[in-house]
Amino acid sequence: MSLILWKGGQLQGVGASDDHHHQFGHHGLNSYRPTKLFVFGDSYSDTGNTRKPLFNSWKYPFGITFPGKPTGRFSDGRVLTDYIAKYLRIKSPLPYQWRKVKVGATLKKYGMNFAHGGTGVFQTLNPGPNMTTQIDFLYRLHKQYSVFTNTDLRSSIALVTLAGNDYIAFLSRNGYSQDFPTFVRAVVNQASLNLKRIHDLGVKKIAVTALEPVGCLPRFTSNITSFQNCTDSLNPLANLHNQLLQKAVAKLNSETKDSPYLILDLYASFMEVFNKKGDPPVQNVFIQAPIGIDPGQLHAIGNLEMDYSRKLRLSQFLRCCFPLLFLFSYAGGLPQGIEASDHHHHHQYGQHRRPPKLFVFGDSYSDTGNTRKLASYTCWKSPSGISFPGKPTGRFSDGRVFTDYIAKYLGIKSPLPYQWRKVKVGATLMKYGMNFAHGGTGVFQTLNPGPNMTTQIDFLETLHKQYSVYTARDLRSSLALVTVAGNDYTAFWFRNGSSQELQSFVTALVNQMSINLKRIHELGVKKIAVTALEPTGCFPRFISNITSFQNCTDSLNPLANLHNQLLQKAVAKLNNETKDTPYVILDLYASFMKVFNNKGDPPGIKIDNLFKACCDGISSEYSCGSLDESGAKKYTLCDHPDSYFFWDSVHPTQQGWRAVYSSLQPTLHQYFY
Repeated sequence: MSLILWKGGQLQGVGASDDHHHQFGHHGLNSYRPTKLFVFGDSYSDTGNTRKPLFNSWKYPFGITFPGKPTGRFSDGRVLTDYIAKYLRIKSPLPYQWRKVKVGATLKKYGMNFAHGGTGVFQTLNPGPNMTTQIDFLYRLHKQYSVFTNTDLRSSIALVTLAGNDYIAFLSRNGYSQDFPTFVRAVVNQASLNLKRIHDLGVKKIAVTALEPVGCLPRFTSNITSFQNCTDSLNPLANLHNQLLQKAVAKLNSETKDSPYLILDLYASFMEVFNKKGDPPVQNVFIQAPIGIDPGQLHAIGNLEMDYSRKLRLSQFLRCCFPLLFLFSYAGGLPQGIEASDHHHHHQYGQHRRPPKLFVFGDSYSDTGNTRKLASYTCWKSPSGISFPGKPTGRFSDGRVFTDYIAKYLGIKSPLPYQWRKVKVGATLMKYGMNFAHGGTGVFQTLNPGPNMTTQIDFLETLHKQYSVYTARDLRSSLALVTVAGNDYTAFWFRNGSSQELQSFVTALVNQMSINLKRIHELGVKKIAVTALEPTGCFPRFISNITSFQNCTDSLNPLANLHNQLLQKAVAKLNNETKDTPYVILDLYASFMKVFNNKGDPPGIKIDNLFKACCDGISSEYSCGSLDESGAKKYTLCDHPDSYFFWDSVHPTQQGWRAVYSSLQPTLHQYFY
């Protein structure tokens, strides 16, 4: 990602005229952004609230890169607040301590910065205002002095930074290691109360930072790794904090309309810079600049945040955070895709160097419109598509399917179905990759005449090698999604396969899958995600007569388990034979079961009907969307698809896929980071 930084020396920030924001336009983001920014936190967001006599942030060489002199920022130039303000196209908001100076009147229209270096959620070693007090400041300006109106707060975003000063204070006060997890919970619980209080004041959008990888700060890497890499002893603290914060924010969003809370994942952003050496390159990722004669020397008052070593060049690496902010400005749906306002999901994880193209192979779990509009395909008939986009699109669901959610995670539109490549819309959508998946097909030839997986891969090879639609570079920077939902096994039983032959068939199937995955990789695709087989014993088709839609039947799931065990071994073998571990399994079995056990996951996705289809034929002769010769409906349709996991007898609803995608996010996050 190449983002041009601010030009000129505008006071405390950047004007809204910076042209480079328009590069986001192709994402459909030229819509509403908050007009004010209120900031709470510590030195990662403080732009001048600390007192001049006490803090080195007011002394040379701070500010040497921007604006050429110290400004109270704990950096050589701009900090996180400035980049968030840039994204909003406003100047960096006025520090609270400057509110009475002459310049204050002109800058208050952009909000206000209450963050104070060295402070925390609780009282730290620094006497400055903790977060509760900082929120008090906004409360008084709003309620007592009417500096900011209700309209101001409603049209604003709050940025909350948590950089770890509470933990430094805990250790400095001789806190015991066995008490540390309890203290982390206390910090996150109080942070949750603070976030809710900001929202209760009227702020509708609140972004809170995850804790950065403290084990990578120069103070801790100098003696252990000689500034070569991170030390593993401290990052588990950040991981614990971030896991609890993630749960707390999910809970807040589940209790609040419109999911106003978002995590800005500094941990992932830092690690991306360290792994990639920045974008553009940062040559010295673990060495502080400047550095004291004594590497262990503190350069300010009794707090880790007052150490020069705490600050990497934020003007280099905080650009990684920009994509996270898409959530706050997106309006409207993406054709064939998924809108960024679908809540609770990937934004909290951070969105850095994810592949810009997606190539999809498989069946109806990932098909977004490759099947022909034949009478036998109800995916092109009502009521398919009633939830999104309001009409049938060739998806086997009421709305979005698995492909759409993976595309969402990558921050792109859902790729063009192969059958649409020659229509006018194709030219604009092919840049996101292509979807070759075809409903009803499998690894081998199934009962469906559509292209099996080998043929689907042939399509990509032809586009690449014969027609140069996709270059070698396109393939290197892409992700392949491969779904296998079990059509081969349906065909096996239909063709009178015996139970004695089943294990041999599963082995043959997984072996062919392995060949297919390797072939995709040899075409140049560097990241390949393949789905495990879902728990077929939980499909409405199979449990209606056995469990009356109350729970799964145990007779079919052992087949899925055998398939998945062999797949796991095959993928492990492929990874062992290949550099950089390009293959990953997306465990649909575990994800489905997690949703069934929790009636939706995460909190906020409530699914009341787990095993009954929303849309189903009135008898075994009919299916969802069936009509008789006179055009009369031969199916029943539920009133609220979002309260059902299954759309028809085998396919999830959009809400079902959303819940599955949510449970897969940790796997995706680990894969890309």
